[in-house]
Amino acid sequence: MLPPAGYWQQRPARYPAGLAAMARYHAQACLEGARQGYRTLRSEVAGQVPAADLDAILAVYAAEGKRLRAAVRAVVLVEQALRDRGTLSAG
Repeated sequence: MLPPAGYWQQRPARYPAGLAAMARYHAQACLEGARQGYRTLRSEVAGQVPAADLDAILAVYAAEGKRLRAAVRAVVLVEQALRDRGTLSAG
């Protein structure tokens, strides 16, 4: 969900607040993208994908949405824990 492993060796890795914010924004953007795809897929591929296959694709979107919601919740919890420790200011 986040940039490649080598990226973390750069400056942002030294700042938990920055990493937490990046992770939250990234996870939220992925979730919103999945939601948008789920909402618009039928009209985007109308006549190009058989109904049964379309339902299977939507099921994948639904499962991915659950995974992404959990990821967003997890990142928010990490941010809260950092705040509680005094490592992250409220924002």
